[in-house]
Amino acid sequence: MNYPKKILWEKVSNNKLRAYTEVAPRGFEVGLREEDMDPIQQWSSENNCGVRISFDTWKFKSAKQITMFLLKWS
Repeated sequence: MNYPKKILWEKVSNNKLRAYTEVAPRGFEVGLREEDMDPIQQWSSENNCGVRISFDTWKFKSAKQITMFLLKWS
C-alpha cells in the first residue's frame, strides 16, 4: 500500500520556497524523490515561474511569481 505523498511548501526567505512532505504513519515514511520534483521543475521552466536552485528549493523574482507557483503546486 502506498501512502499518498503531498508536497508542502515553506517560505525560507522573501523569494525562496522549500518543498517538504507530510509526516506519514509509521512504516509508510517516504521522503521526496527526484521524480516528485521533475514535473515541478518542468512546469517552472515552461512558465518562467521560479528557478530551481537545489533539490527542494526554488527562487522567485517576485511575490507574484510565488503566488502563481503556489496556486499550481499547493
